[in-house]
Amino acid sequence: MRLCRRGRLLTNILLVLLVLVFARLPKLFGGSAADAALVIVVLMGLQTMLFAEQKPGRGVVSLPRLRQAIFVRAVGFAVVSLLAVGSYGLQKIFILNDWRIHRDLLWLLVPLCFSVLIDTSSSRPYVDEYWTVGKTLAGGRWKLTAIARRDFGSCFIKVFFYPMMFVYIEQYLRLFDRYWLPQSWTAAGIYASLATYYLLVDLIFGASGYALSLQILGNRVRSVNPYPAGWLVTIICYSPFWDMIGRFVIFQWHADWIVWTKDWPVVQSVWLTMIACCFVVYAWATVELGPRFSNLTYRGTVDSGPYRLMKHPAYVSKIASYWLITVPFVPIYGWAFAFQQCLALSFWCSVYYFRAKYEEKHLLRYPEYKAYASSTIMRHPDTYILAS
Repeated sequence: MRLCRRGRLLTNILLVLLVLVFARLPKLFGGSAADAALVIVVLMGLQTMLFAEQKPGRGVVSLPRLRQAIFVRAVGFAVVSLLAVGSYGLQKIFILNDWRIHRDLLWLLVPLCFSVLIDTSSSRPYVDEYWTVGKTLAGGRWKLTAIARRDFGSCFIKVFFYPMMFVYIEQYLRLFDRYWLPQSWTAAGIYASLATYYLLVDLIFGASGYALSLQILGNRVRSVNPYPAGWLVTIICYSPFWDMIGRFVIFQWHADWIVWTKDWPVVQSVWLTMIACCFVVYAWATVELGPRFSNLTYRGTVDSGPYRLMKHPAYVSKIASYWLITVPFVPIYGWAFAFQQCLALSFWCSVYYFRAKYEEKHLLRYPEYKAYASSTIMRHPDTYILAS
């Protein structure tokens, strides 16, 4: 295990390869939701084995207290699960326009069950959203303490983001079956496959981060972003709010770089390489966060991989890829459309800028993050732009 922790880059490459292999396996359970749950649980199990740290126990817990803890967490888990299932149904309606209710939606809960069972069996369960929600309902206490605010906020984040990623994973697993090899060895074919690869990896590792919370991983939620404006600029980057804002900030997503470079093969190859680099950095940032991945929370400082160079590699690479893919500054459809596209994309750049600013404002409360922020190569405040 020490070898795995020292060779973090090699370990993460191995994890990505294993995840992609499992994504290519036949549909063992006969449904896309089952496939999504299987891949996420496999990743969660691998992360737990590779990154677990042995910590001294907290003493022997009496059987009555252990039963009480299990009961309280079971109540909390039931409530969170019910909310997650409801959120999953709504997300499928908004994202896929799918109004059908399937029994497959229960697969959504398998990764959450995995996390709770591992934590309960490995050591004394700590205070988290399951405990706080269960204690509030079982004990009838509604006092809004700092811990309660943190855990209710964490519960909302999990219930909103985890089902959303699960829905997208189902969708991209189907795309992965089609694009795991380029349909044509052209710039357009290679681009379609690369986009599917990086988004699938990002979604699977992101969903694992939201679902997996263990003492032995040290990835519990320590605090939730306390700034309403920080929540606003984060939430609007995701469906359905992205779609609603898009009606007013008109931005049309086209892979116009292919059209623009079609008569210059060398330029097209260079452009594709730059886009591929953005994809790699973006996925690498998510994989490097691993079990600590989560929006709007602090779960510990990560200073390895691309985070050694900058604080927000995912934001930087995402925004750069948007400009490279859509090339809004090239008047393919006329100067008026190009100007409109540039304005719209500039608006989204500003949204990510303020996301990073409010993340910094939140995380700089922690001495370890302050030390990290002062040690990165790109440490000037204006470089805090643009981690999903």
